[in-house]
Amino acid sequence: MAGFFGLFGGKKNQAPQSQEPFFLSEDEAKTFGNIDYMRKEVVVRHTFARKKGQAEELESVKSISALSSKQVGSGTKPASTSFSTSFTPSTPSTSASDKPAPSTASAPVAKRTPDTSMDMFRNMAKKIRR
Repeated sequence: MAGFFGLFGGKKNQAPQSQEPFFLSEDEAKTFGNIDYMRKEVVVRHTFARKKGQAEELESVKSISALSSKQVGSGTKPASTSFSTSFTPSTPSTSASDKPAPSTASAPVAKRTPDTSMDMFRNMAKKIRR
């Protein structure tokens, strides 16, 4: 029986470990995934729907990477329209002084009547708690 200890539990000769400390490089130590892909700048273009009275769409162009984000160009200039200077609203505008202020004192406040359909269940719940 004693012969099995040497067979299964014997220590093997291990290679000597180096005495210098082991450090990962800055990129390998970070767990962001593919660092080269993250650092690559990508140009993103967002377009927005035209509003009433504009001939062109609005757009925003950004250059984005993991390290920085910068505005490359933007087509946010409003389109010139021929009718923009002569446009008048069809409904007349009213100022705040024209509208009467709502009076809370003159209107009677009606209180809600309590609902009695749940009284039986409320009473049963009170009895259960006791």
